[in-house]
Amino acid sequence: MGGNRAWLRTDVTELLVPVILVGGMAGQPYLPSIAIDNAAIGCLATEHLLSGGARHIGIITGPRTWWEAEERLAGWRQTLVAHGREIDESLVVEGDWTVSSGEQAMYRLLNICPEIDAVFASNDQMALGVIHAAHRLGRRVPEELSVVGVDNIAEASHFWPPLTTVHQPLGDAGELAVKELDELIARSRQARRAAEGIPEMTLLEPTLIARESSRAVPVHPARVLPADPKAAVGEASAGRIAVS
Repeated sequence: MGGNRAWLRTDVTELLVPVILVGGMAGQPYLPSIAIDNAAIGCLATEHLLSGGARHIGIITGPRTWWEAEERLAGWRQTLVAHGREIDESLVVEGDWTVSSGEQAMYRLLNICPEIDAVFASNDQMALGVIHAAHRLGRRVPEELSVVGVDNIAEASHFWPPLTTVHQPLGDAGELAVKELDELIARSRQARRAAEGIPEMTLLEPTLIARESSRAVPVHPARVLPADPKAAVGEASAGRIAVS
């Protein structure tokens, strides 16, 4: 979005054409908006790393002036607190979305915390830098270091090892924006929404895509079904039985 945030703080309610913002926005939206839930991105990534047994999880943020970077950091913090973990601010390192910044951030994290065993990189390019640094230092991924990125870029499945990442439904956001614009035009809702005072913000949920750069979440042994068919029927009536 860049400088568009400053433009949005002008009197956009006087625009003569319907406008919908697609992307992040700090604080109250000035226009009807469709965004990805970036805090949920941080929660998903951190929850996955914790489930894989990680004890020391660092985060490489994007530039801290970006709303998206701050929201993903908030999700990391929220999830650690929910699991009773202390927040170690020294494990928060700022990057700039590039591969080289991810690599340098990984070296810094290792100097701060040599026992670090997991990193949430706030985009896939920085995650690639993390993996590159790990390879150069002989740190095995994922056996000794789990790595999760964000964006599910086309190359993510071709990293070595293939990258666990959080997918953002940007295609869905675009499709929804077109439908919403169509409604605004057809029903002349722009003026009505402005009069209501607080434009709507729709948040879309991200999805974690688990690949080989993170330690697998332990699978609990399957339940053994009773030999007596009648007992099995009794169990099925008490709760659904998953059969793999």
